[in-house]
Amino acid sequence: MQFIRYCDLKEQEFVLMEFSNMLLLVMALVEFLEREASSREVENQRLEKFVGGCLRTLEQMEYWESENGLLQRKVKKLLRKVKQQSCLIHEQDSKLDAREAKLLGIHGALETKTKVIKKLENETGELRALLEQLQDEKKGLLAKLGLAEKSTSSVSKVKSLFYKVIEIIVLEKMH
Repeated sequence: MQFIRYCDLKEQEFVLMEFSNMLLLVMALVEFLEREASSREVENQRLEKFVGGCLRTLEQMEYWESENGLLQRKVKKLLRKVKQQSCLIHEQDSKLDAREAKLLGIHGALETKTKVIKKLENETGELRALLEQLQDEKKGLLAKLGLAEKSTSSVSKVKSLFYKVIEIIVLEKMH
């Protein structure tokens, strides 16, 4: 009986050792699982941060896409305005070219008229000089004419006196 009891105790000791080993194994497994859980928790935190970053990036992308759409609409509007202004500028440029051509024509006509006016002024000056010369000649001729009239009137008076004298002489002789 003691041997049986000893065998039982040895068997219990063996079972106890197995349980102890199993317990150590379970404890090691629990410790491993705790580390794994801790590692996964850290990994989950990293993933949460990563997902948060991705969500912020996604929000930023959505914001920038909306801003991009707004900017594209503004660019289209500005392009339309630029196109309208370009057409307006082209139209005004054409009008300015037409006005410039007209002004050049007017300028040419004015230059021609200015030349004609200068030519006429020169001719007028020449005619004035000629007129002054003719007036001087006229004055000289009028003076000569006045002298000639005086001498003609003197000759007429002399003739008339001469005829009267002759008449008187003839009358005296006849009487």
